[in-house]
Amino acid sequence: MEEILRDMRNRYGPQTPVVVAGDLNTAEGARSPVVAGLLAAKFRDVFEGEPHPPGTSVRSAERLDWVFVRNLTFWDARVHRLEITDHFPLTVSIATSETAAWNRRGLR
Repeated sequence: MEEILRDMRNRYGPQTPVVVAGDLNTAEGARSPVVAGLLAAKFRDVFEGEPHPPGTSVRSAERLDWVFVRNLTFWDARVHRLEITDHFPLTVSIATSETAAWNRRGLR
């Protein structure tokens, strides 16, 4: 994760919208240094504010899979309890701030 964050700092401006998602192998869940590094880099967890974000793996109660965004608006984050693999699918709606504002006005 340090390499990804370093690459982003070197290649892209701080206002560039970014999504980091996937199995981050965070056996410690939210206590993981990977999560701490993303939060320190101004990313937001799409499940932020939930008192008990759901586990994302069939075999573990901890979150292993994450979606983090920076400079993007998000809503409707979900973990789908479908046992089609060893990880549950995640979905979230993501938009730039401009697109989210248009959608609030009923424009598509």
